[in-house]
Amino acid sequence: MRFIISLMLCAGFLLPFLGHTQANKQLNTKFGKLSHAEEEMKFYEKDPEAPAVILFDKCKVSCVYNRSNGFVQQYERHVRIKIFKKEAYEFATVIFPFDEDMKVMELKAICINNESGQWKETKLKNENVFEEQLTQKVKLKKMVIPGVKEGCIIEYMYTIEDQDITSLPEWVFQNDIPTIWSEYEAEVPQFISFNKMYQGEIPFSVIEEKPEVRSLDVASTNSSSGPSHYSYEIAYLRMVQENVPVMKKERFMLSPKNYISRVRFQINAVYETEVTHSQGNFFVIRNKKPKEVHNTWNKQGKLLNEYLEESIFSTNESLNKESKTQVSGVSTDKGKVQAIYDYISKNYQASFPNYLSIPKDFNEVLSTRKGSCSVLNLMMIYMLRAVGVTASPVMISTQNNGVVHPAFPGLSSFNRIITYVELEDGTKLLADAGEKDYPLGLLPEEDINYDGMRITKDSVSWEPLTNKVANKVIMNFTFNFNEEDEWVGSSMFSLSGYEAVNFRKLWKNEGKDKINQYFIRSVLSEGSLDDIKLENPEAFHEPQLKGSLKLKTKTTLQVANDKIYFNPTLNMGITENPFKSDGREREIYLGIPLDENLTFSYKIPENYKVEELPKSAKIYFGEKAILFDYIVEYKDNTVRVNAKMSVKQPLIFKEEYKYLQTFYGEVAAKMQEQVVLTKIK
Repeated sequence: MRFIISLMLCAGFLLPFLGHTQANKQLNTKFGKLSHAEEEMKFYEKDPEAPAVILFDKCKVSCVYNRSNGFVQQYERHVRIKIFKKEAYEFATVIFPFDEDMKVMELKAICINNESGQWKETKLKNENVFEEQLTQKVKLKKMVIPGVKEGCIIEYMYTIEDQDITSLPEWVFQNDIPTIWSEYEAEVPQFISFNKMYQGEIPFSVIEEKPEVRSLDVASTNSSSGPSHYSYEIAYLRMVQENVPVMKKERFMLSPKNYISRVRFQINAVYETEVTHSQGNFFVIRNKKPKEVHNTWNKQGKLLNEYLEESIFSTNESLNKESKTQVSGVSTDKGKVQAIYDYISKNYQASFPNYLSIPKDFNEVLSTRKGSCSVLNLMMIYMLRAVGVTASPVMISTQNNGVVHPAFPGLSSFNRIITYVELEDGTKLLADAGEKDYPLGLLPEEDINYDGMRITKDSVSWEPLTNKVANKVIMNFTFNFNEEDEWVGSSMFSLSGYEAVNFRKLWKNEGKDKINQYFIRSVLSEGSLDDIKLENPEAFHEPQLKGSLKLKTKTTLQVANDKIYFNPTLNMGITENPFKSDGREREIYLGIPLDENLTFSYKIPENYKVEELPKSAKIYFGEKAILFDYIVEYKDNTVRVNAKMSVKQPLIFKEEYKYLQTFYGEVAAKMQEQVVLTKIK
């Protein structure tokens, strides 16, 4: 929790960073009408190497009234981009989602090129616009703007009309290319109460929030009486950031989504309204009591659970039958979980893994044999319940999606559902049925992102996203010195957790012939691999992988003037300090906790003696958050070196950067120390 609070403060959560703001500052834009400065721009002065620059990105969210649907929300977006280099052509492909309750309107786009001194337009045509079905309810709109060249300007606009007015879309000010002007404008009717959460360190040049009055005219069924005039209050919001740079990314950094400049909204309540007569044909719409209040995690979790029970978890006889078939002859809960997990992994394909959408039933998944990771996990939960195993959905935000703000309840913060299981002996287990290459009890690394929200009938609880399977590397090397001045030997190794999964993926995708290009590359940079043997290399359900190999290597080996010099760890492990910069702007994420244990034994040639050995050492970072143990022994004419690295706490505060830098510097220096042998005369 301390880290999340620090992260929120670092990223500028909750309070906007105000520069010199001017409420009346405007950027007037008209579709297709370029300024002279935009035409003449050859590069962006504040970032000359940028492949493109967003000249402006503006959106307006408003509620409008029509007689057939009442109030609807309209989201209008208008974007103009200057392309400098070919690597920015991808920005001419625009993709956005919309669901079945939305309507895409006023979609248009152009590409403007300078041809012999004249700026000419290439317009978007119908054949450049596509739709893809993402889920049962959600589609993707895709437009490919034609005519893109270096130096061109692309521009597009669209409007999305949504019948659901009880949400406010977030706005991201900071993008993958610089942005000169980013503007968010919203008109929120009085019967919607909301909170804002700001994130980032970019100052606002405009930030404005004020009440205003809007009116609408409704035609009367009685033509002689004229239209009725209704007035109501809105909250008017306008926010502008200018000259927004690309976020500076650092090595070992959490998702940029934790830091980028953006604003998000939480709907606290939706109020009932009443109409009071003012005079004549004039009326005023006023708030009454709130009819929907969903501003706590418990309330939002309860609503989601009710929806799940009434829709996708409602009785499905064919799935009930399949569930019982898969666990036939299995008596234990753990065995049932493994059987159903394996069944889904082998028979269903995951698609759109990080898009959270819940269908009404499993029919499409059962017929197509594929679905999102979230839907496959919901299927696993249903099947486990059907055979008497306690299972619940857990909402998570994957690492790439960013951290969930604990004080800002909103299901939109999550992008995946995984499975929570409680066995008959009380053992708790988390699984992700959408990732078939992982053994039961090992979540994909992308899933490990603090806590997930478990949803049950009565409440929600926060479950630590941890694994039952440890992440370990154990390798033992034994070498002899041959007549060709090479170390010749063998290795036995054991990999657990992600290390085992990654090796199996490598073996499966690259094959045995290419394994030496990836595995122990430092050892084989001047050597060769032979006779590699693995126990069950394709058994992805196994948490551990064991194997052996034979090899020859000259890595780090020098023979000169009756002496032999070599690095006993063969450039494995930490060989250089990964933290070289003078300072650090973000927290450091070292990845999933890992235990690495490397042992090297060298039989010294009979006509040589040891002149120099590295010294044993123990190096710690923090209160044993990271441990490094380097042990050197010389016995029976054999040099034995054991290097152990254990990362217990992978999240490091930026204030501790200098200490971390020193730690890794000392480790790298120790791992580069050499053994020196001298020929006996």
